Amino acid sequence: EDYVYVSQILQAEGMKVAMEAHRRSMPYCMGSLYWQINDCWPVTSWSSVDYYGQWKAFHYQAKRSFAPLLLSFNKENSQIKLYMVNDQLTDLNGTLKIQLIDFEGKVLWSESKQVQSKSNTSDIAYSIAEEKFSKFDTTQIVLKAEFIDTQKTVNEASHFFAKPKNLKLVQAKITVKPTGKNEIEISTDKLVKDLYLTAKDVRFSDNFFDILPGQVKKVTLSRPATDIKLHTLNNF
Repeated sequence: EDYVYVSQILQAEGMKVAMEAHRRSMPYCMGSLYWQINDCWPVTSWSSVDYYGQWKAFHYQAKRSFAPLLLSFNKENSQIKLYMVNDQLTDLNGTLKIQLIDFEGKVLWSESKQVQSKSNTSDIAYSIAEEKFSKFDTTQIVLKAEFIDTQKTVNEASHFFAKPKNLKLVQAKITVKPTGKNEIEISTDKLVKDLYLTAKDVRFSDNFFDILPGQVKKVTLSRPATDIKLHTLNNF
């Protein structure tokens, strides 16, 4: 199971880098297509859905990276830039909040402003020098962006300052609380990196995500399940 989990993380993260780079490059590059979606027999491959019909981490990531409105961080020289890529034919107005948060959930720095994402464009909505955060331990912090439009729709993105293998992740107490026949709420006391849920013959409404203390993640299941397993990078 560990091998499958790690291979799925690598696949999902690698494809995220490519897909979001293509979208940020609008109008010179208008996106990407990927091959392939499903496997025709049990195998380790580059597909996003396995032979049994289960979504791999990559399939959940593709759903986010192909969202009509994408928030995407990119480090360019000494600057950390946040792009807003809007594939819709209408402008979007709302509040952009940027926070620097440690793995205990403490907000170390924050800023917010009103922004507009113009239709069918890729624009830099925010830019900040990486050295601004040099006094912090970059292996224990994350930069989080949240855009809430006038319809209260929330879009998010995160930027880590170190590679996953260098992050100082610790064991976290993850709480999974049933809130309905096919619904659960997930919370944690420490940052959880790359949480992946598995259960036999169950499809989750969302999967392969990070959770910070104070956040509550609501997930819908395709059917009731009591055998949910939690896989996280914190355990490695």
